[in-house]
Amino acid sequence: PVSVLKKFARAGRRHLRSESPCGCPRSGRGRAELAPLLLGVPRHGQQAYLDAAQMMLAACVCLAVAYAGGTNSIGRVARPAAARVRAVLEQPPAPTAAAPSVVSALRSALRRGEDLGELLAATQPFPLDGFQLDALTALLEGENVLLSAPTGSGKTAVGELAVLAALANGKKAVYTTPLKALSNQKFFDFCERFGSANVGLLTGDVTVQRDAPILLMTTEVFRNMLFDERRSNDRSAAGIPAEGDEETGEGRKLIDSIGVCVLDEFHWMGDRSRGVVWEEVVIHAPKSVQLLALSATVPNGKSLRRWIEATHGRPTRLVRSDVRPVPLRFHYCDGTFGVRPLFADPEAMPSAVAGSSSVLAAEKGGKRGGGGSER
Repeated sequence: PVSVLKKFARAGRRHLRSESPCGCPRSGRGRAELAPLLLGVPRHGQQAYLDAAQMMLAACVCLAVAYAGGTNSIGRVARPAAARVRAVLEQPPAPTAAAPSVVSALRSALRRGEDLGELLAATQPFPLDGFQLDALTALLEGENVLLSAPTGSGKTAVGELAVLAALANGKKAVYTTPLKALSNQKFFDFCERFGSANVGLLTGDVTVQRDAPILLMTTEVFRNMLFDERRSNDRSAAGIPAEGDEETGEGRKLIDSIGVCVLDEFHWMGDRSRGVVWEEVVIHAPKSVQLLALSATVPNGKSLRRWIEATHGRPTRLVRSDVRPVPLRFHYCDGTFGVRPLFADPEAMPSAVAGSSSVLAAEKGGKRGGGGSER
């Protein structure tokens, strides 16, 4: 009941006022300051992030205690949980020394004329699946790639391989996401993978190492860069003197230095309000920039591949897989019995999901391995 939840919410607020769950002093910083501090790199930013995490943790604990019964266990549960949160957040991402050496080795192999495919595959801590090898082969052959595979199957690994391939060729790599929060998450992941000195972040609110060889950004930021370059080129062609905007010149230099652009969550192109951003990226991206589009849900992959190839001008390959390594199961929450399976058979799924998988398999003609590619 709502009255019970309100009761435990009040208890949680009293608990937070009286004592911080992880024993650190209250910071009192405002909400407006949180956005530039969420990266956790400055020391004072970590404290603000901790305060926000504690508030969310306390709310979750209060809901959990509502089922367990009684407020006495709030502190006992919250303190060790908040201590674990603090242990994770206190340390900013440390530079990884292995990443520069890997890039140097790839560049040396490229100068010797060796095949980068096996060397790139060896950089992953696991053997690549068939669809990952197909996508990597297409990237090394200079093609755009539209990769459609279920969530958790390893699409990000292909994005990392594309980044390494661009760095090996002396180019920069751009990794775009539809959300600022997702860009921040990828920023931390890539700092750990490639070293914090090699990764930058551009989200509009936050700018970190704009000149880094690997740039994480929202898709809108990259679209705006392409627009700035197009306006600058149009002014030059018309003989109009430059306006003296240094950022426009820097943006043009950045676009010229990019070797690959990874478009994560590419199915956002179908969004009614924001989908035009992904269309404009494909339309305005120079042919010299290789495109890697990643998505778990692309029902019209064949027509989309043809459109990307005709619009961008570079050969484009569609790589698909319907193998779901992380099982998809459906449950519902019951106030009395807790979380329960939605179907009598826990492995069952709605007909819409099952139908899409069977259609995909039929389109591929029953290829083995659950994956396939087409030009």
